[in-house]
Parts: sequence; C-alpha cells; structure tokens
Amino acid sequence: MKETLATAAARNLSDEDRDMLRRLALATGEDGPRAALDMGLRDRLCAEMAEMADAVRSLLALLDRHDAVAALPERALPAYQDVMERIGSAAMRATDLVDRSRTLDRDTLLALAPAEARTTLQ
Repeated sequence: MKETLATAAARNLSDEDRDMLRRLALATGEDGPRAALDMGLRDRLCAEMAEMADAVRSLLALLDRHDAVAALPERALPAYQDVMERIGSAAMRATDLVDRSRTLDRDTLLALAPAEARTTLQ
C-alpha cells in the first residue's frame, strides 16, 4: 500500500522532482518514491532487530534453563543486572525509533499526496 501511495503522490511533483526520483530509482534499483522515503532501510532494520531480539531471547532462555544466574558469583550479579537493564532499555529505544520512522513515512506521504487524498491517508 505504501509504495502505491508514494507512487501516486509522486505524480504531483514538479518535472525536476520527478527527474530526481527517476535518477534515484536508477541508482538504487528501487521505485523512486520508495527509495526517497526510506530506501527499504527501515524494513531491513526491523528484520535485523527482530532477529537480534530472538537471539537474545534464546540466550536468556538457555541461561535460565541451565540456571546460569545462580552459578554467578555474588560479585558478578551487579554486572549481570546492568546487562539486563541495557537489553531492556535498548529494546524500548528500538521500538520508539521504529515508531518514529513509521510516523515520518506517513507524514512524508501526507505531504506529497494531493489534498483530496490526505484525509484518506490519515
């Protein structure tokens, strides 16, 4: 849906802007408006973050299954807690960044869309 809307919005651009999108499409091998909006980076980034999250979950399950935390010496527990807090904080920040990226894409599409289509896009 996003590519279709972006392509439709591109019809409202000036000839110069269309030419820039055409050159961008040639350079990236992607649809010009899509490349201009995010070049597919967000989708790939989200996929990699999901893979990383899955790997972290697997690691934590493995540590839990083998009671690794109980095997840690008392002096290592603060470091373990710090790592766990960093993982949680990073996950929250990553979620926020993905949400902000999606909002930016939506706002960009709204800015490019013809006025009569804007209410449908919101």
